[in-house]
Amino acid sequence: NNNAMLSLVFPVLDPLSGDAFELGSRVREILKFETLASQDQAAAVPGLTFMVFSPGLATMDLIHVTEKALPVAFGVCVAISFALVAIMFRAILIPFKLVLT
Repeated sequence: NNNAMLSLVFPVLDPLSGDAFELGSRVREILKFETLASQDQAAAVPGLTFMVFSPGLATMDLIHVTEKALPVAFGVCVAISFALVAIMFRAILIPFKLVLT
């Protein structure tokens, strides 16, 4: 029973606006609730899974992933820069001295 259904919705919104992000988040929450409700054997169609995709939601997810990874990426860049300066001048304390001056 590998059946699927696709429903298309075209709201009159800019797909990259805050309103579209809010709508996408609300639709995701509703569909998450409906998916959990359909896992019960007493449901009309047991095991039904609801998913949503839109360019706005893909962009929103990318923004969230990037925001979470930004501090780590910044720290790695700083560490690599410090290491390269230390190796180039053959002194471990030089990068710290450069920061303080």
